[in-house]
Amino acid sequence: TNNGENRVSVNQRALIDKILSRYSSAHAVYRELLQNSNDANASSAEIYFTTNEGNTVTKAVYRNNGEPFEAEDWSRLQKIAEGNPNPDKVGAFGVGAYSMFSVSEEPTVFSGDQALQFVWKDEQLWTKVVGKNTKDTNWTTFVLPSRDPYQLPNLVEFGQFLCSNMTFTTCLNSCKVFVNKELRVCITKSCVQQPQPVQSKRSSKWFKFDGATKSTSCFTLGKIFESRHKLTVKINNVESEMLARFVSSQAKTRFTKELTKRIQRVTKKPPPPVVTIQIILPTNIDSNVPKNDAERILHTFSPLHGRGRVFIGFSGTLQTTGLAAHISAPFIPTVEREAMDLQEPALRIYNSQLLQICGIVLRLTLENAMAVVGSDFEKRLPELVEQ
Repeated sequence: TNNGENRVSVNQRALIDKILSRYSSAHAVYRELLQNSNDANASSAEIYFTTNEGNTVTKAVYRNNGEPFEAEDWSRLQKIAEGNPNPDKVGAFGVGAYSMFSVSEEPTVFSGDQALQFVWKDEQLWTKVVGKNTKDTNWTTFVLPSRDPYQLPNLVEFGQFLCSNMTFTTCLNSCKVFVNKELRVCITKSCVQQPQPVQSKRSSKWFKFDGATKSTSCFTLGKIFESRHKLTVKINNVESEMLARFVSSQAKTRFTKELTKRIQRVTKKPPPPVVTIQIILPTNIDSNVPKNDAERILHTFSPLHGRGRVFIGFSGTLQTTGLAAHISAPFIPTVEREAMDLQEPALRIYNSQLLQICGIVLRLTLENAMAVVGSDFEKRLPELVEQ
């Protein structure tokens, strides 16, 4: 004590357990690790499950080939609630990495030539250096011995989860799942048509302009581009693929000093100067029942009528678009990342206006598509009349 003052102590185990109780979605640890991989500019991720005779997981290993940890990354890893201060990165609250403790008591992290292990002493969490990393230095690896051995995930459901979380990854384009060193699931994403500008028209015979603008009080929209991507899934030697249309745009931001201060107080970093908006649209709506496990996984990639979801970065939320379209933007989420935050006053302003600008992108893309349909029809009209 000092003049009647006492330092408040924290039971770290209880705190982490309470944080993890907010991460209610299945496989949350892998969602966080996939996000970290994309933030590290990784192109590939691999997950290895080691099981016993009862198909119970005794250890999981996750690794990615992204940039190795730097000194500040190692420092942040050892501090609860100190998120990545980079406004261009998805992480905000600094608690995602601790989802590792949902499956492992004492995880170990290897990156570059360094290795760090978490250990418990009573109810407090410590870290210790466990020697140099002498192999696979091109990979950042998370070793997760099972705290309580758990059943191997259903590979179709796990593949659907991975597929959904790779929908909007900008760098990560490959994810493989191994069970006892045997490759069981492989998901790859590739661009098959380079981005082309979307030329929005004010009016046409097919679509009448009624006031869509390219700005809100906080966001000003730039050019819109459309590309095509192919997703390929292989599971247990059965392969299937799907094409989808990707629409993307960037918007410049402008916030009052007061709003910037309020956002930074909650997220511990300033709002981004530029945001990227992405939308995925199916090339065709296929409502047929999937014929095999690969097709079952693929159905989570391309949205059906009314089943599009809102993604925060590339993590899908429980919020839907009501359309056959997924939307991704750097919305600010609730702590558990299951939804954009529309309760906290400052975040409600940011998220609502960002959602509005996403709607404008969709509207202008639709105008362009209708104009293309009208132009193609007019070109073919003489031929159709002759027939």
